Amino acid sequence: MASLAGMLPGFLTEIETNEGICKIIGFYFVASLAVHFLSGVVSSMSLPHYNEYAPSSKEVSKHRKKIGKPMTKPELAAYKTKKQHDWNMTVESGFSSLAMTIMYLFCFNELYLNGTVEDHWAKCTVLSTHAISLHLAASLYETVIYLVTDKALEFYAHHVLVVISCGSFLFLGKGHLWCCWLGLVEGSNPPLCAVTALRQIPSWNGGTVYTLSGAMLWICYVFCRVLSAPMCMYAFHKDMATDPTIAKMSPDESIHLAWHVLMWVCFVFIYGLSLYWFWLITRSLYKALRGDFAAPKEGEEKKKN
Repeated sequence: MASLAGMLPGFLTEIETNEGICKIIGFYFVASLAVHFLSGVVSSMSLPHYNEYAPSSKEVSKHRKKIGKPMTKPELAAYKTKKQHDWNMTVESGFSSLAMTIMYLFCFNELYLNGTVEDHWAKCTVLSTHAISLHLAASLYETVIYLVTDKALEFYAHHVLVVISCGSFLFLGKGHLWCCWLGLVEGSNPPLCAVTALRQIPSWNGGTVYTLSGAMLWICYVFCRVLSAPMCMYAFHKDMATDPTIAKMSPDESIHLAWHVLMWVCFVFIYGLSLYWFWLITRSLYKALRGDFAAPKEGEEKKKN
């Protein structure tokens, strides 16, 4: 990983300026859209279900009850397009969250396990900058896709807070460890995306593979979200208590205080939402272990922390 900078184009190694960071974010945003488009091309040619999305009888009945008439051809086409975008987002999110998790783990090892208190707060690396930039770009990409997939309001709120918090670390140029540690929540997303994808493929919906994927999601969720995030909050508050002159995001006390408040707002909202999703995942896994493979509701799915 130390040779990462030498392997990248010049514009992707400019981490000292805000302009350089914006270029990195833009690169990952465009890359996310490219993966989304590529997923659509490959899926349309290789996965029958991708071209056969249609509303369920329950959805048709709900529409008829609300509108008073059957869905028209344009409405059916719009439904299919929405589901296809949702599928492509699931594919892209699976890859991007896996990449983020790997990068964050390397950063956690360097900045925390093998770092000093000063490293916790002052050290920024090419890898940590890319990991956080990817996280921010992926959240922006998913927010754009949400506009065409009718996601609930809490998903937008979640991503707005992620973008703001990631941006605070990138543009203040400090505390990358804490963003990387908190970013390990992304480790629960690859199995989540696997469960979501398997649920949409008729021949894989239910059964052993689906249940094992759900079990892996539950395990990753416990370690990456339920346990890891509070441990991070404890660690950085411990630094602030024991080394107050070093543990600062800015020499300006008002900026540091504003950042501290932001972290608590983000933590309370996102961790509370994560616990709610954890309850839904646990309930779904329990049903699956009982042999009840009824498809969970959309609210039981997570984004892209």
